[in-house]
Amino acid sequence: MFEGAPPFTSSRAAAQTLDRFKSKVESFENVFGHLFTIQRLKRVNFVDDFGREHQRDSCCAICAAVSLAWIIRSLSRRSQFS
Repeated sequence: MFEGAPPFTSSRAAAQTLDRFKSKVESFENVFGHLFTIQRLKRVNFVDDFGREHQRDSCCAICAAVSLAWIIRSLSRRSQFS
């Protein structure tokens, strides 16, 4: 694209896109963390009734999704009255 610059490869483009995405997620976590108390999910190991070992998150994914939906709805209501 630019004179003297090496050709833009797809792997380089993918790496840059991933870096931008990680940066956006980190920015979101920082803003969200300043507004609300957050903590990362932790892995919980357990053995079922048949003796098999399993791993799952410490919090139900549905509960987390419902909580996030409630927060977004609450924030959008606030912005409507501002």
